[in-house]
Amino acid sequence: MAGVQYRLFREDIVDSFRPFVNAAVGPTLIYMSPYAEFVNNADGTTSEQQVEFFHSLGRGTPHYTASAYIGFGANFGSEKSSVYGINFRYYFTYLLGDGLPSMYDPNTFALSSRKKDFGGFFITLNIGMALEWRKALAPLRISPKPVEVPMPFRCYACAATHSVNAAW
Repeated sequence: MAGVQYRLFREDIVDSFRPFVNAAVGPTLIYMSPYAEFVNNADGTTSEQQVEFFHSLGRGTPHYTASAYIGFGANFGSEKSSVYGINFRYYFTYLLGDGLPSMYDPNTFALSSRKKDFGGFFITLNIGMALEWRKALAPLRISPKPVEVPMPFRCYACAATHSVNAAW
């Protein structure tokens, strides 16, 4: 997925609390492995037999679709040390086509419903380490030059379009 994160209240709040909003979009893989299989018995009846989890992984099938999320959260701690944060996201993941088999009728073993929506609300806890990439590249003797990119944005206070240069 490719996404953006925008820090809120950069000048108004101390650096140990950094709220942000984020969004992303990209391809998604949904891997469907069988939970149960239907077995024809010698007496002509059909029964359901559960498939062991690790055996089912090799018999699964991938399904590809597009997905997106929007969210908000905050990082805590100094930017020069460990980073701790929390993120609240809502994922939009819809499988195109007929969807995936979801439920079977236990009496007739006929397919009773399909699932197309795999999105939902997620809470993530972030634990990491802040790394200043210029210092990390110094032993490699790579000297990246910052690239300035104009980034237009719409100002809702004055209803005008402004532009800032972002250095990458």
